Amino acid sequence: MVIASRESPVRGAGFPALIISSYGEEARIITTQEGGRKAARSPDKAPGVFFCPRRSAMSTLPLTEGNLKTAMTDPRYTNSRHPEYKSWRDMVSKGFATLYPDDALRGDHTDQLDRHQGADGHIYASDGTKVADGTIRVRSYTRTVNGQVVEVAAHERSGGSSPGTMRGLLNSRIPVASSGGSAIGDRQEITPAMKERFADEHLADAQKVADRLNVPVENILGLSALEGGWGINGRFAAEGNNYFGLHYNKDDPHASGYLLTTDGAVKVAKYPDYAASANAFADKFGHLVQGVQDPREFAKRLQNAGLFGINRDGSKVPSYVGGVAGTITGFKNRLARRRGAS
Repeated sequence: MVIASRESPVRGAGFPALIISSYGEEARIITTQEGGRKAARSPDKAPGVFFCPRRSAMSTLPLTEGNLKTAMTDPRYTNSRHPEYKSWRDMVSKGFATLYPDDALRGDHTDQLDRHQGADGHIYASDGTKVADGTIRVRSYTRTVNGQVVEVAAHERSGGSSPGTMRGLLNSRIPVASSGGSAIGDRQEITPAMKERFADEHLADAQKVADRLNVPVENILGLSALEGGWGINGRFAAEGNNYFGLHYNKDDPHASGYLLTTDGAVKVAKYPDYAASANAFADKFGHLVQGVQDPREFAKRLQNAGLFGINRDGSKVPSYVGGVAGTITGFKNRLARRRGAS
């Protein structure tokens, strides 16, 4: 579930919109201070429930599980142009596509908000919109009808300061919780200690693949960290040791099975460990980056092949090359400090 805040005025409405969307088992707050409507995508690209509160209704209600759940069922928050729908849930279950009210985005929808770490260390959505420095602790209660999630609710975020109302959520940048929890969708800030641990755990296996491809080991570490969410915020890495975003192929000798994407449309490979995932990457795509030393060129070749950093509509993720290169450079510096200290 994604909770997104659009902080720029929408078609003269002059107020932000809150969007609750199914997105795997992840949750985050997205601001579009810089991006305006950049995050808006076509409705067929983003399965799930979308909700935008009316200007004077939901924005002052306490940000609680009950209120978010009520918002999905209360007829006051349906689209006024279509009174035949009794609630947002009803609209989704009956396949209605435009889920925003008249005074909101008028038919625009969020895309699958794939995240990538930029060279500046920030996380970016698939269209280059910066993701806020925060997450909200969310547990998703869902039911699927015709491939659509038709029931959602959320828990208040714990840890750090938190806005008390919907308006507070929309108008603030919420700090990342200081510790993770058990709720579905919890996301963790990647700390320097976590990055060190990632290097500790995977350096040896990454080095073997790097030697095979004649590339610096940081190229392999950086790509896998970004694609796999550092093994923490990436579902397929956390559950299936897939650190390179590889689709399942029954002929892949390294794969041990597969996981399905949220909409069930794509099989993503599952591996017994990092080494198997890295070797599968080398088998499938190593020829694209054989001998490539430069971090940006390394990332460009993968993206230009149409295999990495690509939106669902086929367009390139603007932040992908910078995100990969920045993560690689981070590992290069980290490993250099280690060598200097030894």
